[in-house]
Amino acid sequence: MQTRVTRSHLSTEGIPSNDQRNSWGDWVSQLHGQFSVHRSMPTNYTGQIAVTRCDGLQIVKFDGQRESLERKRSHVAADGLSHFEIVVPLSDSVSISHCGKQTTLSPGQFMAVDMAEPTTFEHARRLTAIAFAFPRTDIECRLASPEKICGRSLVHHPLLAASLSFMSTFADSTNFMDSHSFTVGARHIRDLIALVMLDNVDTHSCESAVRAAMLIRIKKLITARLRDPELDMTGIASAAGISVRYVQSLFQATGSTAQGFIREQRLRHAADLLANPYKKVTVTEIALATGFSNSSHFASAFKEFFDCTPSEFRRRQPKP
Repeated sequence: MQTRVTRSHLSTEGIPSNDQRNSWGDWVSQLHGQFSVHRSMPTNYTGQIAVTRCDGLQIVKFDGQRESLERKRSHVAADGLSHFEIVVPLSDSVSISHCGKQTTLSPGQFMAVDMAEPTTFEHARRLTAIAFAFPRTDIECRLASPEKICGRSLVHHPLLAASLSFMSTFADSTNFMDSHSFTVGARHIRDLIALVMLDNVDTHSCESAVRAAMLIRIKKLITARLRDPELDMTGIASAAGISVRYVQSLFQATGSTAQGFIREQRLRHAADLLANPYKKVTVTEIALATGFSNSSHFASAFKEFFDCTPSEFRRRQPKP
């Protein structure tokens, strides 16, 4: 995990006018995953981006002209990214199509976007906004079913205004933070977002509050022990104080299995490690760090899940 704060600033100013739109599209793809830039965007595009990264969190604050971007299914398959992003518009509205929903997101709202799903992002006027990118495990260990609220504007929570104010202030203050301060603030942002999202999940979910809370706890237990190759349902059930059958029923209610969740979390965590340009570790080390008994089994499972080998996945990642 990257533990030092890194910052960068990108601007189309100084780039030849006929290359500005393409440069902007390249930056978006490097920061968020592959996107196509629509030809309706002006060739002489003006915009700027401020990026801060540390402790698995990426904060992107951007200001740009009207925009039309699309992340297709082919893009998702090509880059294999699966993190969650929280989009917070500050100056105007943005239209986002995601998970079968078309939503207009306005200042005072935010939306969770699953980057493992196709997405379109459009705004007709100049827009300033913030995008917080989290590893998938960061959200899934806090929420039972985060995918249920992706693509919807989150507005119904008493802490929403305070959360948005804190996130905006935090994004503007990162230039003055050391790594420790950033890490502490990032943890609070994760928890605030999860709190608001949890309220929305509970409102739209048929799961009881007790079962949802227990499933969250079990997922946290699993996430904390991903590197343990002996991790099994008996140990998880014992740690949670419930039966193996109850663990299985909780996952079945979400259309998945506990073993499938463990396998997916291990592979997604491995993908995060492979994509980290600041910590070069071998494929074998990553296999052992994510609970696989050997690199051969890991490589086979990774290729089945991501449709490429771990080495190929690492080579596809954009340079920092």
